[in-house]
Parts: sequence; C-alpha cells; structure tokens
Amino acid sequence: MRLTGNHTTKHPRTISSNRTLAAGFDLDSMIDQKMVAEAQQLRERALGLREQADHLDSFLATSYRRRASELQLEAWLLEVRSGLPESLIHTAA
Repeated sequence: MRLTGNHTTKHPRTISSNRTLAAGFDLDSMIDQKMVAEAQQLRERALGLREQADHLDSFLATSYRRRASELQLEAWLLEVRSGLPESLIHTAA
C-alpha cells in the first residue's frame, strides 16, 4: 500500500465532485468528510505538540512527541476509515 501526503496541510483534503467510480457511484458521497475534518484537527494538534516539545526539557518533550505520534496514528485510521483514496491519505508518524 502506497501512502503519500503533505503533513502540514492546513485544510482537509477534498475530492473533486465530478469524479465517479466505474460502477457509477459518486466518490464524494462515499467519503465521510466529518472523519476527514476530524483527522485534520488531530494532525494539527500533533503538529502543535511537536512544536511545543522543542521548547521543553527532554523528559516532557518525549511525552509530547509520543502523544503527537498517537494523534497522528489516530488521524491516519480516521482517514482510512473515511473512504479517502490511498493517494490522499497522510502517512502516520
């Protein structure tokens, strides 16, 4: 499985509304945009924790980075479950 994506995107990724699958299903109707938006919020929280970790002592910084990794994994799972195509799913940390 090939996963790609920009980890610093500020807005949830969306799919063009004119894309349809071979079976005639509208791809947009199959993607849960709430899950995508929630995943983006989790990624932004993770990014904030990683930025804060750079200014903390090493013990606390490790905890912040660990939590950021957990949030990124949760975001990845949400994107997978949302129905996003693999090419639009961000990789987990």
